[in-house]
Amino acid sequence: MNQVFLPEIVPHTGKLFDPTVDAYGTRLALVFGNESRTGACPFYGRECFHCDIGAGEGAFTPELNLQRLRFYQEHYYAALRNLRHLILYNSGSLLNPRELSLATLDRLLTFARGLTDCVLVSIDSREQFVQEPIMCRLQAGLRAGQQLRITLGLETQDDHSRRSLLNKKMSRKGIARAFSVLGKYSRRVGAELNLMFQPPGIPPSESVADSNKTILYGLDLSHEFGVPVDFNFHPYYPSSIGFRHFPAHARGGMAQVIEAIAQARLLIDRAGSDSKLYIGWFDEGHDQEEPQRAREIREHLAGFLKFNQTQDPACLVAN
Repeated sequence: MNQVFLPEIVPHTGKLFDPTVDAYGTRLALVFGNESRTGACPFYGRECFHCDIGAGEGAFTPELNLQRLRFYQEHYYAALRNLRHLILYNSGSLLNPRELSLATLDRLLTFARGLTDCVLVSIDSREQFVQEPIMCRLQAGLRAGQQLRITLGLETQDDHSRRSLLNKKMSRKGIARAFSVLGKYSRRVGAELNLMFQPPGIPPSESVADSNKTILYGLDLSHEFGVPVDFNFHPYYPSSIGFRHFPAHARGGMAQVIEAIAQARLLIDRAGSDSKLYIGWFDEGHDQEEPQRAREIREHLAGFLKFNQTQDPACLVAN
């Protein structure tokens, strides 16, 4: 094919992810542009004081996103043939029509439906946009055999850290309402909860306990509403905006990160849940402590990648 694409169509290196493998099989994350007037998440700068992703890539249109989809189809041609888990996100919420038009969403659903080996589609959003009309649209757009997950950036169950320090105004009432909507779809629709290890406000001595409490909170929601739940585990690192707001807050130590992941897996197994854990390690180039990050990747990434596939904590050892 070798089609020539405009520069803005091709994501920069940090957003152009390599296929990897998780517990479901081959996994690929595709980043699309935000179609809001500014091209940024509407909460960027006034909420979520840890997140640079919300700055976006500039204002996109449905046509630009269609061109980006075509780029992905060419660029990932080989990987898409046996893809099992597709992840879709932009710099905000894919279920907010102000940030992604319904026309673009329908195109993405058609694309996902055509991936013959794909069994799971994850769509990034925020709790207030989880509404029955859009969920019906998503279900109708996917094949009967495809599972859907809505990814929500919970970060931590600690309300002070999440709502006051990070200024992410996700309330427990709002989260429960979103789960109540997801629970109406006969377990074909689930949630992925993003967990931040050692977020601002949580000292190192309490970081593993906070991670455990966040896992248990997600499992309780899963049990109460009959919603399958997976967890994306992200060790905290200082982004540009995060460093400005929390200059003294340190990233989590690797020994504690490994302990937290092992304990999370144990809690899930003890609960009799089939929830999966995925250690997210690719930051789109926002980490402001590159030397530490490079060392962590060199020593631990291979083990984390093995864990993502096997779910076996024994993989969590330094190379």
